[in-house]
Amino acid sequence: MPSKLLDINYWIDFVFPRSNSRHSSIHAYLTNKEIDDKFSKLKVLDGQQRKYIDGIFIATKYDLEVQKLFDRVKFGLEYKIIDDFVELLYQKIWVDCQFFIPNPDLLVPVPDDPKRQLQRGFSVSGLIAKKLSNKLNIPVLEMITKTKDTQKQATLDRKERTKNLKNAFKIVDNLDYNFGKKEVLWIVDDITTTGSTIYECAKIIKKEYPFLKIYGIVISGN
Repeated sequence: MPSKLLDINYWIDFVFPRSNSRHSSIHAYLTNKEIDDKFSKLKVLDGQQRKYIDGIFIATKYDLEVQKLFDRVKFGLEYKIIDDFVELLYQKIWVDCQFFIPNPDLLVPVPDDPKRQLQRGFSVSGLIAKKLSNKLNIPVLEMITKTKDTQKQATLDRKERTKNLKNAFKIVDNLDYNFGKKEVLWIVDDITTTGSTIYECAKIIKKEYPFLKIYGIVISGN
């Protein structure tokens, strides 16, 4: 049997082919030009959402290319892809400056389902928050926990999504953190569709800490 057939990366490439055929190392999933060509946006929020969240920033549209990269992270454990996603965030927020997003004092990752976290052994949003923290020297605070497993939001309609996330999140027990002069908090996630997950997280934080300005920061979405 050819040795390449024994290489797990060969099969990952076969199932989830890389969009960037010019890569020469594992850290070359998005070229500078590919990042430049991505279009970011601020998600339109309704009146109810604006009670709890000040904005949701999406770095790029969720398409087949981005989906393949996330598949490689989740199923191929190619964590270096997260570096490229964080660079995408950095370029779109601080270099392109198309939208004003206040600099964060804290980064809060959206928690995974308990079962999914146990199966994978890691959280994608947690990895994004950690890498972003290292780049910006801004602390990560895991202040939200997920209390139950939920269905994937993309498979549900708006009414079902609301019901699916009801009572799914809470502030971690015995949170001992001095917010001091901290004012701006970013909720970090990988993918969003309607924004319901970030909204639910923002709502429980805002009710407990009404002085915070809360923004959702997402790699990809609609």
